[in-house]
Amino acid sequence: MPKYEGAAILMQNNIKSIDFLKQITTPDYESFLKLPPLTPFSQDIIDYLNALSKEINQDSRLRQYPDVATFSFFCRKANIVQWKNKLFCDGIIKLGRGVVFHIAPSNVPVNFAFSLVTGLLSGNSNIVRVPSKKFNQITIIVDAINKLTKVPQYSNISNRIILVRYDRSNDATKEFSLNCDVRVIWGGDETINQIRKNPLPPRAFDITFADRYSFCAINADKFIYEKDPNKIANGFYNDTYLFDQNACTSPHLVVWIGTKSNVNKAQNVFWDNLYNIVKDKYRVQSVFAVDKITSFYNQAIHMQDIKLMSTEDNLLWR
Repeated sequence: MPKYEGAAILMQNNIKSIDFLKQITTPDYESFLKLPPLTPFSQDIIDYLNALSKEINQDSRLRQYPDVATFSFFCRKANIVQWKNKLFCDGIIKLGRGVVFHIAPSNVPVNFAFSLVTGLLSGNSNIVRVPSKKFNQITIIVDAINKLTKVPQYSNISNRIILVRYDRSNDATKEFSLNCDVRVIWGGDETINQIRKNPLPPRAFDITFADRYSFCAINADKFIYEKDPNKIANGFYNDTYLFDQNACTSPHLVVWIGTKSNVNKAQNVFWDNLYNIVKDKYRVQSVFAVDKITSFYNQAIHMQDIKLMSTEDNLLWR
């Protein structure tokens, strides 16, 4: 992925090194800040996102990353127009706020892209801090964005995107915060509290995504009659394993409801189906295997009546 250090970056303050994952296509940073807001769901934005979807779909790496494929599918013109029809009312004059500074979560690779699309669709220019971890999913999406940068037809939208990567000790968050109209903070309570130490302009405001957790309840009395249990298990896999159980939509607890005999039958069917899916799709990293056993030891210390179900490998821990 290219780094556009050329922007060392025309800011008034002396900021430490920032990796610019996308070239700044306005004459300078000040010009970017002065771009006028657009009408939400403008045709330029819809055309750009449709082109981005097509560009991503041409990438041979796509088949390895279903989360990127989902993002590409979301950006299709047909889907965006459908959202426009639901959310946008003709006859009411609306404009974007101006500059949105997105601080993406570090544990969900494609989240930065969805946050960016939301900023574009609402008519704004966008500065997006992507995760510092170099996920392959980020590389695929950024490569597609950079290819569209070279297409004059999409310059009106390309000009409104800055993608950056820097470590937490960097002063860039302070600088970007001072120059934005909206700050979007992902990552939980601790991240929100730290970033809020950086002041905003008087008329700016934060949109925050605080800590939250999900759990899954399965009615065993119904599940034992399920004709396609593999479909249920696959949905659970998508919610859980694509983000290594780190997303707020990933269940941290599975609750079984029903008679004891039906629960035992349902559990055997569900976990067997899930294991087969995981075995085919998932590649466990060593660091996550260590995290799992560390987490279990911690739970064993602080919780009563907890035990680890015996398994052949690290693919499925209960």
